[in-house]
Amino acid sequence: TLDSVWLEFAHPKCILILTLAKICGSTLTPILALAVAIIIKRLVLGRFVPGKQAGQWASLQSWLLHWMLNGGGLVREVSSLFGAHFQATSWIYRALGAKIGERIYWPGTGIAFYEFDLLEVGDDVVFGSRSRIICRSDDTCKPVKIGAGAMLADHCMLLPGSSLGRNCMLGSGTIGPEDWTFAPGSTWVGSQHGRPLQLPPVAGSQQLKPFGRAFHKREANYFVWPLSFHVLFNFCWAPLADSGEKQIYLLILLAVAKTGRFIPAEHFLEYLFFVALSVHVLHAMAWMGFDLATEQLIIGTRVPGRYNWDESSYCQRWLLRRIFQKSSRGVISCMRGTPLLCSWFRACGAHIGRGVCLYPTGTDLMMTEPGLVSIGDGSCIDKCSLVAHSNANGNMELRRMGVGSMVVARSGTRLMSGASMGDDTELMEHTLVLPGDVVPSGESWHGWPAHSRQHRDTTAIEKQ
Repeated sequence: TLDSVWLEFAHPKCILILTLAKICGSTLTPILALAVAIIIKRLVLGRFVPGKQAGQWASLQSWLLHWMLNGGGLVREVSSLFGAHFQATSWIYRALGAKIGERIYWPGTGIAFYEFDLLEVGDDVVFGSRSRIICRSDDTCKPVKIGAGAMLADHCMLLPGSSLGRNCMLGSGTIGPEDWTFAPGSTWVGSQHGRPLQLPPVAGSQQLKPFGRAFHKREANYFVWPLSFHVLFNFCWAPLADSGEKQIYLLILLAVAKTGRFIPAEHFLEYLFFVALSVHVLHAMAWMGFDLATEQLIIGTRVPGRYNWDESSYCQRWLLRRIFQKSSRGVISCMRGTPLLCSWFRACGAHIGRGVCLYPTGTDLMMTEPGLVSIGDGSCIDKCSLVAHSNANGNMELRRMGVGSMVVARSGTRLMSGASMGDDTELMEHTLVLPGDVVPSGESWHGWPAHSRQHRDTTAIEKQ
């Protein structure tokens, strides 16, 4: 019967076995899977070589490696156990065949690329999140080189044969066309007509970044946690961090183990429904409360300013806070598009007006510094990135950003740190507003970076 099956699984020995399985699944399983993928890559698939690719072998190499690494998710999962931003990620990419330098700052989301043998990264390179490197076209493989001290910001894409010079900086969403060479010390952003847009060079750019001085050279004015601390913490936290179905199922089993034997068989289904509903609600409330508590204890109130790795402990505390924040991400994402999400971000310090709709179709990155963001009445923020920090050339800086009333930010848009939007403004799909730029009231912008500007037609809005 149903009650006997649940009571059997609620036995302490079964709960212990399920708990150990969850711990192994969070730690040992991804490491073993990655080790097998590396062995198969080295012994069976072999190296990717530049030049024309005859036949289907190169396609099979890329496809099989993509499948074994779960689209890059396996590398990301393993590196997060050792500290996603640190040298363990370099060790993994070297084992897969890439040429990687020292003191690299890796993104927490990983880099999407699979022709590892064709990638060369110099020392002191800084990576932003969600970028992609492609070393293979339809029938040709070409190496991609990133010079020492260079920076590849978020959402960039490098095509086969592209090369970044020493201390070159690619801003958000920059495309590196095939066989394109970025001059040393130059600065680029976005794309127009398939080509990146060059900006004036950033003054005072150095190869050794604040992260390298603090974490690797130990030249910070505070105690920097060593790699061993990050490894120990991540291995201990990983089994607890999963706020999904496995954790809820174990909690339901614990509740049934304590009270289930006292429930008559004919009422066991109703009892199980009540327990599952209660556990889901309490579980969500506990993680949300934990998220708010860690925000105040670890970060406190954010203040605009520069917080470099070698000058402030903010970056170190921010990484710890992000690890805790991942645990409640699934719960919070369930509230997108509802007034509950606005209430949540108000509790986190954001200034949000009435009738605001946040992320109705989802987003890959919710507000990371809500205390520095203000949104006016009646605005709709779709899959838009509102990030109040910048990491240009490894210099972490926080700036306020404001969104006016009756604003629309469509899917694939980004408002960078220090930018703002006036009332009745609109960002069309795939639009980037650069730091310090202001979208004047009543205008509609488009482009990455924004270059097409026109007056916004609000007739339909006024009629409503």
